[in-house]
Amino acid sequence: MFDGNETDTYFCASESTRWVLDQLKRFTYRPNWTWTARDLRYGSSPDVFSPLNMDDVEIRVWFEAEDTRRPGETVKVGDRRIVPEYIVDHRDGDMFALWFAGLIRGMEDHESREWLRRDGNIYDDPHAKRDSRP
Repeated sequence: MFDGNETDTYFCASESTRWVLDQLKRFTYRPNWTWTARDLRYGSSPDVFSPLNMDDVEIRVWFEAEDTRRPGETVKVGDRRIVPEYIVDHRDGDMFALWFAGLIRGMEDHESREWLRRDGNIYDDPHAKRDSRP
């Protein structure tokens, strides 16, 4: 669910960012899921790759979930992605919807891999090194 208060922490000056925020407002999902967007034109945190394109818009999606390694505890799960330039440039709401749905599906897939167990062990740990996966 979009939480308009989250955008207060980001400087959203560009038309592109406003367009993306308008698109995000159209979506709802499971309880406790939140998303927002920000304009990377004015910089980003040091751990986020920011290409030279000054009109990039980053989406952040997060939710609280039970920790798969510490039962009874919760963890904040999140992802952030730069909206593809072709979607923003063409202001294509349908293409944005397909892309955003894919982002959500990817997060769900990641979480399901953490929860699936075989003989009590995580079967396909998305955090494991490549050579230790089945």
